[in-house]
Amino acid sequence: MLEITQYVPVTHHRPDHDELVALRILEMWGRHEFPGLALSPLQFVDAGLSLKRNETGDDWLANGFVVIGALGGRFCEHNKGDGKCAATLAADYYGISDEVGLAPILKYALQADDKSNDAPFNIARIIKDLHASGVVPVEEVRAMANV
Repeated sequence: MLEITQYVPVTHHRPDHDELVALRILEMWGRHEFPGLALSPLQFVDAGLSLKRNETGDDWLANGFVVIGALGGRFCEHNKGDGKCAATLAADYYGISDEVGLAPILKYALQADDKSNDAPFNIARIIKDLHASGVVPVEEVRAMANV
């Protein structure tokens, strides 16, 4: 079995606030499980990527990729029902959803993910606008979502 010394975060193009918060949670609480994740630049996949039959983003873990918000893995909210976003799934995975300081961040991430009409100066809207402008590198946008 291949020993992974540095995991790489993977998400869809133009990641939303909830994917970036999920990544930060995984960097902080998963540093032993996913070493090096915080040091690796984001990699991107097409959200509609066709996988092999019965494959999900979780299958990519064996090759050192942590997939967030795409490809149907444990950190992808798609097809998991209401009340879930990538950030809440990451927090649930570590059992920290009710942490006093994290709970309001998760509540906002979920609300912003569910309702794309966020107010103009809220962080989720700013992230979408920065992606749309194309002038701010994604790693700078990633840093804005640090919790």
